[in-house]
Amino acid sequence: MQDHRRLIQERFGKQAAAYAGSHKLQKASFFEALMEDAAPSARDRALDVACGPGRLALLLARRAGLVVGLDLTPEMIGLAEAARQKEGLHNVIFMTGDGQALSFPDGAFDLVCTTASFHHFPDPRPILAEMVRVTRPGGRVAVADWVSDPDPARAERHNAIERLRDPSHVHMFAVDRLQEILEAAGLRVLSWSAGELERELGEWLAIAGASPQVGAKVRQALLDTVPGNSAGMDVREAGGRVCFTHRWAVGVAGRPQT
Repeated sequence: MQDHRRLIQERFGKQAAAYAGSHKLQKASFFEALMEDAAPSARDRALDVACGPGRLALLLARRAGLVVGLDLTPEMIGLAEAARQKEGLHNVIFMTGDGQALSFPDGAFDLVCTTASFHHFPDPRPILAEMVRVTRPGGRVAVADWVSDPDPARAERHNAIERLRDPSHVHMFAVDRLQEILEAAGLRVLSWSAGELERELGEWLAIAGASPQVGAKVRQALLDTVPGNSAGMDVREAGGRVCFTHRWAVGVAGRPQT
C-alpha cells in the first residue's frame, strides 16, 4: 500500500500541470452531474477527497458554506490553491492529506465527495469507510469515477490498457460493483447518473506523460480491441487519430441517521 501511495504521488506530481490544463477533463460532465445530484447548499460543510487541482471543490465553494479539498499530492494542492486565489473564493481550504486517515472528527461534514479516484486505490473500501466516518448521520457521500464494461472479460482488457498507460491505475469498477461497495459501507444509494466522454489518444497519453514507446504500445493495444469491441471502449481510427469512449458514473448515497 505504501509503495502504491508513493507511486500515486510520483505520477500525479509529474502529471499535475497537464491534468489541470486538460480542458476536456476539467469540463467533464460528471462534475455537473455530481453537483446536481448531491445538491450542496449554503448550510453544508463539504469535503472533497483526492481533490486534484480543485475543480470540484471550487464548484462546491460557490454553493456550500465551507469546503475542504484534500489530496495526497502537494503539486495538485499547489495548483488548487492558485486556482482558488484566482477565483477569489474564501470559503475553501486546500490541504495535503491521506484519504485513508482523514484528520477530521466523526461527522464533521454534511457532504463528502470524491471524483476519478477509486480506480487508483488498491482497495477503495478503507477510504470510503473514512469518508463515511466524517459524514454526519443524515449526510451524503458522492462518488464519481470512470467505469468499466459490465462484462468481466471486457473490463479486464480495458483495465490492462489503463495500467499500461498509467501504472498508478488499479481497477475501474462496473456500476453494479460500485453500488455494492457503497451499500457494504452502510450507505443507502439515493441516485445514479451516467455519461460518456469522448477521448483522443494523443491527449490521453499527454496527460499521463507517457513516453513514445509506451504510447506506441497503448495505441496498438487499443486498436487490437476493435474486432468485437473487446474492451468495451468503442475504439475507432480516422485520419490517423485513434479515439475511444470513456464512461463515467456518479453515485450519491445517504448515511443513515442511526
